[in-house]
Amino acid sequence: MRQLENMNTIFNVIGKYNDHVIPMSQSGEAPIQFEVMQGQQIDTPTELMDRQEEAAVNSTDVPYEFVQSVNQVDYATRFTMSNSKFLRKVFKRQYVCQKHFSQIFRKLYNFEYNENETAIEINLPAPAFLTMTNSQQLLDNIKNFANAVADLEISDNEELKPEFVRLLARNYLGSYIDFSVVEKLIIQAKHNLSKKASETEDLSDLETGGDEF
Repeated sequence: MRQLENMNTIFNVIGKYNDHVIPMSQSGEAPIQFEVMQGQQIDTPTELMDRQEEAAVNSTDVPYEFVQSVNQVDYATRFTMSNSKFLRKVFKRQYVCQKHFSQIFRKLYNFEYNENETAIEINLPAPAFLTMTNSQQLLDNIKNFANAVADLEISDNEELKPEFVRLLARNYLGSYIDFSVVEKLIIQAKHNLSKKASETEDLSDLETGGDEF
């Protein structure tokens, strides 16, 4: 209590941004009372703070929906759009960085093996989610386009329409999808399915034979 001589001494002991507990008597009275003078209480505008927070988050290219996820009802839609935008920025920066990485790796390789190689190129893969999102949008657009063409040209032939749509879609997707790999995977899937079916049949035959025995 000897240190509580005046306000300057109190603030020097407590220090800035430090918490200090002042005990109270049994009657509920404290030895020191603090009051805020009229006009000294300043409330920071909430709207201004929200704008500053949004500007600070946006400057890092991180989707602002991460911060406001609790307050937004359409969080899923906004997050998907912001995430795609963020991934496109990553892809653009990768395009710039891979040029510098290529120069660094070429210099390291030439220094290590005493060569003058200039054909070393570093290609950073695009974000997987961005690739899948773009591919899904492309598939949906081509599928709708093929169905629209089929409705115009062969709307009276329902048997021919599905095959025409499939061939037209494959024609437009030929530069994006390696259908030879797709066909191989289809054959492999059929083989695995028939193998599982035969194993199940053999197992059932063994169980039946065991019961008869």
